[in-house]
Amino acid sequence: MQTDPQPETYNYNTSRSKMVIPEYGRNIQSMVEHVLTLKDRTERNIAAQSIIKTMAHVQPGLKHHTDFQNILWVHLHIMSGYALDVDYPCELPSKQEIEQKPEKLNYPQTRLRYKTHGKLFFEFFNTVKDTKDPEEKKQALMYIANAMKRTYIERNREYLDDSKLFEHIAEVSKGEISFAPGTKLVYVAAPHVANRPAINSKNAKKKKMRRNL
Repeated sequence: MQTDPQPETYNYNTSRSKMVIPEYGRNIQSMVEHVLTLKDRTERNIAAQSIIKTMAHVQPGLKHHTDFQNILWVHLHIMSGYALDVDYPCELPSKQEIEQKPEKLNYPQTRLRYKTHGKLFFEFFNTVKDTKDPEEKKQALMYIANAMKRTYIERNREYLDDSKLFEHIAEVSKGEISFAPGTKLVYVAAPHVANRPAINSKNAKKKKMRRNL
């Protein structure tokens, strides 16, 4: 009596063990798992050397590092689950050192009134406002204000009226920095935007409104 053929079984990646360092691929991970089963230390050393050579071919970019051989051995140590007992040519970091998470960065919590200008320009103003020489102070404030205007136009691609910018500066500085009535800023385009078409503030606002719809 003829029996029905057995259905084929497929070895999908989803049913395999998780790769520790996916950049080296499944084959190298399988080689590492095989070395762990070898009882003879000499055989393990020979197999580990072969795996290191293969890893170097798979990741040639590591050769730019002066200690790339040590990096490969550390990666082998990690892929083995820190369990491979061979003669390593370098000192290995502990599991705790490798898996230690970096300290959390404390990001500034300052709330900016006008984020479009950023924080740095207003810090410049705070540095300049205590300048004793009136002429030097005036020139420094004008230089910063001109830079703010240029940066705003180049980033937002829309015109910013001088009086509006002066209002922003006065508000953020709580009135400590002000400009004389009639003061005009000079917009000088940076080289990489000097050849761009002129900005039409009305068209720019219409485009911005359409994007927000």
